[in-house]
Amino acid sequence: MEQKNKNNMKYYTDTQQKFINTLLKNGKKEKAEKIFNSSMSYISHMSSDNPAVILEKAINNCKPMIELKPVRIAGATYRIPFELATKRQVSIAIRWIILSSKSVNYNNLALALANEIIRCYNNQGSCIKKKEEIHKIGEANRAFAHFRW
Repeated sequence: MEQKNKNNMKYYTDTQQKFINTLLKNGKKEKAEKIFNSSMSYISHMSSDNPAVILEKAINNCKPMIELKPVRIAGATYRIPFELATKRQVSIAIRWIILSSKSVNYNNLALALANEIIRCYNNQGSCIKKKEEIHKIGEANRAFAHFRW
């Protein structure tokens, strides 16, 4: 299902709409759409590929397969790996991309967002490092997986 933007009649896929909704702050959706559209135009200038395809691939590269949840057993707290549903994987990946682009010192959020999406598309950047770190910790704590319920 695609959503329609009232200003310039652009259509957004569900993933793009989710990205915009995660990006928005204090209910200012028009501002979030402007930031998203300008970051997509930056991506189209930086790369020859379609920006929508680049965004999808970047999100797929950032998706974590597991999540670590702390469980307290006999006075000790273990970080136990849990498998994630696909929707949760996408929402976590989008959140990581937005947070890592906000943490970089740029005057322009759209440019920072475009750079982070390009880095994730190329399997680089802080989102990929975060995913690999979580998978490494999950692999180390796999022995405690029988504690989950």
